[in-house]
Amino acid sequence: MILVCGIPSETPLRLVTSGLREIGADFVLFNQRQFADCEIWFEVGSQLAGSEAVRGELRIHDRTYKLEELTAVYPRLMDDRALPELENEPPDSALRRSRPRWSSTAARRWHPTARSLTRPS
Repeated sequence: MILVCGIPSETPLRLVTSGLREIGADFVLFNQRQFADCEIWFEVGSQLAGSEAVRGELRIHDRTYKLEELTAVYPRLMDDRALPELENEPPDSALRRSRPRWSSTAARRWHPTARSLTRPS
């Protein structure tokens, strides 16, 4: 399963999800603007072969996905501090404090263990 991350209304993400639908690819979409209704946890550990194994779960709304079942990631995340949903929130608001900041931390920490569908910078 492919994890597509970002804002679905942006053209690049729309094109990717449209293409994945056309070829019948199995994918899940993390809408970054709905971060408040998502959770992620993960562990990275060593395997005997020396590569790193990831174990964890991503919950999006009422569905939970095992990270070890994700085979690729298309990360097109914006700086979560610039999300319109947080624009009028004071720096110490409950929403800002409780948001997972996973778009800039957790997702970027675990997704290198999955195959990325973007070109290296």
